[in-house]
Amino acid sequence: MKSNIVEKFNQGFPLAAKESRGKKKPTFNWAGGLKELRDEYTSVELQEKASEWRVESALGKLAKNRKEAEKDRE
Repeated sequence: MKSNIVEKFNQGFPLAAKESRGKKKPTFNWAGGLKELRDEYTSVELQEKASEWRVESALGKLAKNRKEAEKDRE
């Protein structure tokens, strides 16, 4: 049962898939994607927001994995 939990956790963080992609040139197609927010936020504030979004996303995935693990235990 414990290995099943570990497998589900690892599915949320597929390192092997990222490593096997190979090297590509960066496209920078994201550049300018937040222009409409530049009058509202400083670059530091946007960095802090991005960090918050990453943490929220990771916590959401963790909560989802915990719920699935609890269902598996039942």
